[in-house]
Amino acid sequence: MEDIRNWIENIDLKTRLHDEWAPHEGVKDEEKFRDIMLNGFDKIMSLKDKYKNKPMLVMGLGPSLLDIDKEKYKDFLKITVNNFQKVPDFFTEDFVPDFWCAANGYDYLKEPYSICLEKKIKAFVTIAKKTELEMLFDDCGVDKDLTLPWIWENEVFQIMLAKKYNLSKRYTRCNTVTNHAIAFSLWLGCNPIHVTGFDLSHYNALKNTGNTHAGYTCEEKMENHKVMGPVDGLNALDDARERKQIVHDLKYFCSIAYKNDIEIHNLSHKENKLPYNLSFKI
Repeated sequence: MEDIRNWIENIDLKTRLHDEWAPHEGVKDEEKFRDIMLNGFDKIMSLKDKYKNKPMLVMGLGPSLLDIDKEKYKDFLKITVNNFQKVPDFFTEDFVPDFWCAANGYDYLKEPYSICLEKKIKAFVTIAKKTELEMLFDDCGVDKDLTLPWIWENEVFQIMLAKKYNLSKRYTRCNTVTNHAIAFSLWLGCNPIHVTGFDLSHYNALKNTGNTHAGYTCEEKMENHKVMGPVDGLNALDDARERKQIVHDLKYFCSIAYKNDIEIHNLSHKENKLPYNLSFKI
């Protein structure tokens, strides 16, 4: 992994993303940002297999999240994603995530990241634009014990996971954050891994429950839906190409699990129509 650390030490922080069209602004304090990212890398490295054979509950934010028996999972390690704080009356003092996984923009992540620092939840976080990631840390702060940042560019964590399992290929940048949470659980060495709230259709969730997510509706997706119609975020996970990428990554995790005697249970199988057992030979 030393080559990855060296890459972080020498990355050009003035680069722009491939799809950025606006005038590019570089990271304001390169030394500080690089130090945060290197500390994050070292912290993530220290967690490699730290929880080997400890059970993990991965909690996406689909409506099926609300169907689980929380008492059954109180002794599991727990990881949730993105705007977990919006799920009404679910996360309580007696049911607190150990980890939070997020890969989105600054505006979307500022509130949940701040809550993670307040509640002492370890934050495994990335934002595609380095400038927004820097803004998140400037505005909300950094806790060297809790903040686990990684650079989205060049698929840094994907490479780390592939190296851990001696694989030449890596999973993609993902189009659903729950896949990143599954990947991080594999990094931690957890076994078994139970996955819930992985409904994979905001449209069906809205039709069946009246909400796009577990007990709440993402108003941004609804507004986009009114303006953009069938190509918007409400229907995105139902798009054939999006589903293909999701399944591609899941097959990657299935293969890792199968070869390493790790169980991955898809508790949302009725909603996402994928196998309950996600540990099988590819």
